[in-house]
Amino acid sequence: MTAARAAGLAVREFVDANAARFRGLREPLGLSFDDFIRTSADARHRAGVERLWRQCADRGDFYLRHYEGLYCPGCEQFYTPEELDHGVCAEHRTAPGTLRVRAPRGLRRTVSDLDSRVLASLLALQSPGDFDFEVRAGDVSCDGQICTVTLAVKLPESLPPMRLAIAVANAKGELSEVKHADCLTSVCSVHLVLERGRNTISVGAADGLLQTAGFVLTSVVATPNLEASARGRSEWF
Repeated sequence: MTAARAAGLAVREFVDANAARFRGLREPLGLSFDDFIRTSADARHRAGVERLWRQCADRGDFYLRHYEGLYCPGCEQFYTPEELDHGVCAEHRTAPGTLRVRAPRGLRRTVSDLDSRVLASLLALQSPGDFDFEVRAGDVSCDGQICTVTLAVKLPESLPPMRLAIAVANAKGELSEVKHADCLTSVCSVHLVLERGRNTISVGAADGLLQTAGFVLTSVVATPNLEASARGRSEWF
């Protein structure tokens, strides 16, 4: 919208002209492609996005929370202070402003009973459950303030396939991620995004009818050299 306004054009007219320019590069650059898709106008793209959104919503992968950070409208991206070039965006050479995103009042995420019990375990820092299982953290990888880690979950072999719910709290005690996975065997892996510093993780496992459920708490210090500590039975390496 900003670029279209600066060019004195309506947004649709502006993006149509840009799309034509990109498509026109095929011949002078000797490009070969089977299809040319415009995400703003192609009906196939919209149908695919809507299908993905519904699947994520059905699995309970969306949750509401407040967020605040430095946002560059040109990049349509949040940045940490360390990612800026002397306080400005490296591409647009402007200082990102502080953007606060707040969940609307009265709008609540519908959570499953397993989600509720996992969050309760995280808040109470205890893991009562019907059975014990084990969790271990793998190698960590960090990019700026964001790190990724893989959790290996080992369930009792006598149990049926389990549904997992994982809640992560950062060093400030703020909920930073809620994730779900299906564990079809006794050992499965889940990839998590962590913030740098100490993260407290609650892992819940339950059968499809929630007739039996177990919970494990562990804490991970996300640094380039991973440090892990655990409560109860969460270490098995």
